[in-house]
Amino acid sequence: MNNIFTNLKLKKIVNVYQLNYANGKSFGLGDFLRGCFFLNQLCYALQIEFDLDIANHPMSKFIENTVTNLDIDYNNITIDQTLKSPTRDEIYKYAKNLIQQLNNYDSEIYYFCTNEFTFFDNITHNGIQKIKSRLTPNYIMNNYIDETLYKLQLNKNEYGTIHIRTGDKYLTTTTNHNMSDIKNIIKFLITNTNKNKKYLIISDSNKLKYHLRKYYNFYMTFNQIEHLGGESLKSEDNDGVKNTLLDFYLMSYSNAIIALSCYGHGSGFSKWCAKINNISYKCYKINLS
Repeated sequence: MNNIFTNLKLKKIVNVYQLNYANGKSFGLGDFLRGCFFLNQLCYALQIEFDLDIANHPMSKFIENTVTNLDIDYNNITIDQTLKSPTRDEIYKYAKNLIQQLNNYDSEIYYFCTNEFTFFDNITHNGIQKIKSRLTPNYIMNNYIDETLYKLQLNKNEYGTIHIRTGDKYLTTTTNHNMSDIKNIIKFLITNTNKNKKYLIISDSNKLKYHLRKYYNFYMTFNQIEHLGGESLKSEDNDGVKNTLLDFYLMSYSNAIIALSCYGHGSGFSKWCAKINNISYKCYKINLS
């Protein structure tokens, strides 16, 4: 791919996460992180630098060193959105089209946003560390993490996480779960977990979590959470963004992650958290009515 990249001026590509773009709204955090790993792989192949910027997103209030970059015109950033899982050939086609666009770009840094899928599973150590460093929780967030772990009576790295992704409609609306779906999820969890191990339950549905309270080795909070994408975020003024990040960071301190997802592509929220923090990860597809 490097042989078709001819722009000697371009030195860096930055994936910018915010709620609104010149041509649309953003997707969730998992999708954004996937796009970061894609761009990291592309930049490595092109021998240029990769970075990410979240300073113009509400989550920046809880992340270290997120200062607005005066060189970025946040009002004119565009977004590329992949809506389905592409084939390998489709990923390479997208990359080649992006490179052709980059070849005509007359600046040292290209700012935009993408959620494209990665070329392959292998991610460089430096790439992981770059992304992880940009997501370091600040003092406010670290206190919130520690307070929550204390209330839950959990110790860092001494519990597993079960992430149950039931779908955006349960996160962004008041849609109720079918009881047969809940029973099937509980049956799966009982069959596929160790009753002698502690598990943190994270889900886009607090209603589902209420049905899991009776199991002594399942631990959970019932905070209001928010979808972090501009397409679904309901409010920047409540604690929803903070609580969603809390789930992400609590998951990052677990020693294993099991994900159940209604989506064929799984869940980027837990997958990329596992990749960034070198945590073992298994994902299972669940069929919901």
